[in-house]
Amino acid sequence: MNEFIRTLSGVHSIQRYQSGAVKSCMLSEENKISTCCGELVPRFTGGEARQKFTGALTFYESGEIKRISLESQTMIVTHLGLYPAESLTFYKSGALYRFFPLNGKLSGYWTEQDESALLVPVEIKLSSGSFTAKIIGSSFYENGSLRSVTLWPGQGITLNAWDIDYSVRIGFSLYENGQVKSLEPGNPVSVKTPIGQMIAYDDSALGIHADTNSLCFDEQGEITALATSSHTVRITHPEGESLLIAPLKMPHPLTDDQFIILPMNVIFSKNSVSFFLGTSERRFFLDEAKFELLPQNLDLAII
Repeated sequence: MNEFIRTLSGVHSIQRYQSGAVKSCMLSEENKISTCCGELVPRFTGGEARQKFTGALTFYESGEIKRISLESQTMIVTHLGLYPAESLTFYKSGALYRFFPLNGKLSGYWTEQDESALLVPVEIKLSSGSFTAKIIGSSFYENGSLRSVTLWPGQGITLNAWDIDYSVRIGFSLYENGQVKSLEPGNPVSVKTPIGQMIAYDDSALGIHADTNSLCFDEQGEITALATSSHTVRITHPEGESLLIAPLKMPHPLTDDQFIILPMNVIFSKNSVSFFLGTSERRFFLDEAKFELLPQNLDLAII
């Protein structure tokens, strides 16, 4: 058994890895655990009806604490300051990986609006400024620097990325030095790319987390990837052959007479550009082809 569990009181409902190592457990008595975020009390009662039914403690197979679900919302210590949390995850080293201010379970009896009413806006301080908003959670690098912030649904902020102000929804991620690595545009935005000015926006983006987003930058601020529904791209080869690539037009899953447009993901490398639609990919070398950006033609669905 995990030696740490031997120090806890009221341990029950133990789940194990195939190796026999403890994967998670429940608690029926109060325990206080010292962490890099302060002294924390894992859940030991049934919790509120709105809370997810999860193990109080989850472990890595090697025995280190991976997740703690707290008995009640607690102010935790981070490199950015104090923040409220109901659930936290950790690196094997014990450093904070991610925290969640709330850990609710949505249902017919508990809605997103109910959960949102419990959420207090928090201030996030960045090297380029600060903002205050309701968040789903934040993640950190092992050295403690901020890695990403996921905004609560419906929240929007203005984020300065590489000396440009962007409207942001869902969230953003950072490099360890604090520079913006990716963001989810709050509205269509024109950005400079190796094949010309493109409109970046993903109407279908999901807000599960903001570790990766549809507008990405390298460590010098150049665009490395984006999602777009606004362009048809004409690619012409030196010998004169040309083809068109456009976002994918699909039947609407709920109606027979409507369509949806799946954004086209575009990834830039030093010498090439790749276009992705679903599982299809086309890659072209920047110095071997000419690229022309055309207004999106909804009758096209070509890759």
